[in-house]
Amino acid sequence: MLARFARTYPEVHLEVEVGRSHELRAKQVAGGLDLVLGKRRDGETAGVPIWTEPVVWAAAPEWERPEGRPLPLALLPEGCMFRERALRALARAGLAFEPVFTCNSLLGLAAAARADFALTVLGRSGFPPGLREVRSLPPLGVVEMAVFGDAAGRTQLGEPLVGFIRDSLTTSG
Repeated sequence: MLARFARTYPEVHLEVEVGRSHELRAKQVAGGLDLVLGKRRDGETAGVPIWTEPVVWAAAPEWERPEGRPLPLALLPEGCMFRERALRALARAGLAFEPVFTCNSLLGLAAAARADFALTVLGRSGFPPGLREVRSLPPLGVVEMAVFGDAAGRTQLGEPLVGFIRDSLTTSG
């Protein structure tokens, strides 16, 4: 999608920054970014929603729920919506858990799960190979992704970029 946008608008300097939604959104509000594609918190109305996806538990194919021990979890740092949902869901279900791996990278979380060190939480669309969805744990609902910033007014190319993102999601899903 980014390559196609760059070919269509070669005169545009497109700089992409990847990070945690709440941190990128704070940077956007402070004027450091024009647009942010990120997660909306439950009940939030800011931003323009562009898609939703299920949040799921992920583990190594051979993972088995430990008997008599807390569930070992690999999670993003505090402030992450997926982390909060996972911990709340387990607490509501009365299941013991223990965060054993914290990482800023989804690839790191996937690696910890793939190594059968811990269970993790991911959006289904970003589910990497070598993991399986664990359906026996409490459901985590869906997350709404949105574009934050003035997509139509801040730049003339904001709306076409959002269109490219939507098209990419439609063709890849």
